[in-house]
Parts: sequence; C-alpha cells; structure tokens
Amino acid sequence: LGLVARAKGGIMSYLSHWKLNRSPFVLSGIQRGVFAGGTIEEAMARLEFLADQRKKFGVILGPSGVGKSTLLEYFSARRNAHVPREQVALVDMSCVNEENIAFRVAAALGLTCQGSSSACWTEVQDYLFSRTSIGHRTILLLDNFVELQDQVVSALSRLWCSKAHW
Repeated sequence: LGLVARAKGGIMSYLSHWKLNRSPFVLSGIQRGVFAGGTIEEAMARLEFLADQRKKFGVILGPSGVGKSTLLEYFSARRNAHVPREQVALVDMSCVNEENIAFRVAAALGLTCQGSSSACWTEVQDYLFSRTSIGHRTILLLDNFVELQDQVVSALSRLWCSKAHW
C-alpha cells in the first residue's frame, strides 16, 4: 500500500508511524472482501447458532446488494475450514428449474451426475445418506432463492424429507 505520513524532515510509512508489524489492511483467505463489522458479526453468530444447534432451516432477508451472498460465502468457507466432518455447500438458485435443480445441488456437493434429473436426485440422496452414516454432516446454503417455481420447491422438499437426515 502506498499510504505514507509526513514526518519531520521526510516521509515515513504508516506502518512505522503506528508501530505496526504488518498491514492491518491485508486480509487473508476467507476474510478477503469481508468487513466483519457489527452486522456481519451478528449474522455470523446467528448462522453459527443455526448450524451448531442443527436447526433445519434459516432465512436471511435483505435488499439487493447488502451482502447476503458474501455472508453465505464467508460462512461456508469458515465452516469448511474449521469444522471437521462437516461440508457446507453453497447452491446458486438463480435461474433454476425442475430439470436443473438436482444438478445444481450435486455440483455444490462436488458430485458429477450423468443422466436424468431423477437419477441425479438419487445420487445426491445416496451421497448425503453415506455422509450421515459415517458421522459427517452436510449443510446446504441456498442463495438467490427469490422466485422459484412450485416444482423446484417441491423437489427441495422431497430432498429435505428423504432418508438422508443430513
């Protein structure tokens, strides 16, 4: 960073001026691009509560551009990095329909489905069940959940109520 402060007889960096060892403005990994102010901290605490208490459902509401997607990305990265035996998958729900929703969920889980949507749902359910059976947990974060067709909501409900209690 090119920030400098004028000192008597010359120029010194803000690091030496403030007696810092490293720049407070350089963030690493999952912190990059997220200012963890009061609003983000409160939202993260609520998401952590939902996850830690194994709650089945939570909703984040807000106008466009306030950082809901960024919050979900931050939460996902933080949980995946720090919580063992847990997978947090972020699913982009924009422009989904009954034919592609299974493939979107599968891709978020790291699966590559071939064939029909029905076969893909079966693969997703089997994957979730297998993770549960070995003590692993999966959290699906659905982003851009604005205008969904009834068939998509129905398909998600079937997954939620399936044999896989993830």
